[in-house]
Amino acid sequence: DLYTDFQSVGLGNKESLYELKQVSKKTIPIPIPVANSQIITAEKFAEDIQTDYPNAEVTTTGHSLGEYLALYVSAEKGWANVGFNGPDPYDVLSPEAKKWVKENSHMLFNYRNKADILGNFGGNGTGAGIPVDMDMAEMISREELKNINMIDLLSKIDVNNLKGIIDSHRLSVWEFDETGNVAINSSYDNRSAIQIQSEKNLYAKMAELSLLANKLKASRGGLSSNGVMFLNSSQTLLTVEHITESTKVAIESIVNIYKQAIDELEEIWEKNILIAQSIGTSLSYGEILEALEAGGVTKYSVVFEPMAYYREKITDALKIGESFDNLASDIKESIEKIIETDEKLADQIAQGV
Repeated sequence: DLYTDFQSVGLGNKESLYELKQVSKKTIPIPIPVANSQIITAEKFAEDIQTDYPNAEVTTTGHSLGEYLALYVSAEKGWANVGFNGPDPYDVLSPEAKKWVKENSHMLFNYRNKADILGNFGGNGTGAGIPVDMDMAEMISREELKNINMIDLLSKIDVNNLKGIIDSHRLSVWEFDETGNVAINSSYDNRSAIQIQSEKNLYAKMAELSLLANKLKASRGGLSSNGVMFLNSSQTLLTVEHITESTKVAIESIVNIYKQAIDELEEIWEKNILIAQSIGTSLSYGEILEALEAGGVTKYSVVFEPMAYYREKITDALKIGESFDNLASDIKESIEKIIETDEKLADQIAQGV
């Protein structure tokens, strides 16, 4: 694991793990490959599972190095993932996997403690990261962790801060609600995490309905003569109704999150003014505004710019809801047509024949 952490996660060595060995007393130690990297063995394990269970829907999970490997496998295989405190494997992904994660990041949930310098290593190229504030001190900012290399990171770790690093990285810091979802404290610092989580869930619902529509479309040719598919149509309708209801709740939640953010923007601006006035007591209101602007703080940057962003997000969510409704209606209409074209089968089923 330590070799993998340093050589694969840190240095991007995907194929083999190496040990330094001295060939003779007169030579300096040289790296000798001693095993396949865990990236390779994880992918091989995934292929074995795929072979043994060809019709199964496979998902991955993990913590720390386990989540790094799980994310890698999900990206390469096109599988969903939910895990914790995992460094991001984007740099070692194949070109095909990199393309897939850009289009399907809503399928990947890598919950990360903001204070965890190990779990936040490697940036967020996969788009899986959900940064959660757990009221722990950050030793290194997540911005710095995007570009820092493993050598520099290790140089910042010493005995004095080792306990804090380990505590922030533990799996046990995560809590769950009664439905099994990750519980995220609804503080202002977690607004981004809640937004990301809600949007990922919404896109996942849309993908679920799209997959259902594609399955229905692919099997349509034999529907009128297939009693099993006819019976499944009622189950499909129930599934559509369930997804539709949960999606409405998700959209409403997202819209409310962004509306609340908009409402708080003006309040944040006024607090900034009060703080500035308490410092520059001899300055006029206009002089305080000029001083704030000189420091890069304007009402445009604090209020109007983020407000435009939040309104755009609300519009996007409502558009997804509209597309969702249209797709759900198409599925229901298709099933109704199938039933209408096979009245004989419908009568037989109704009579219990």
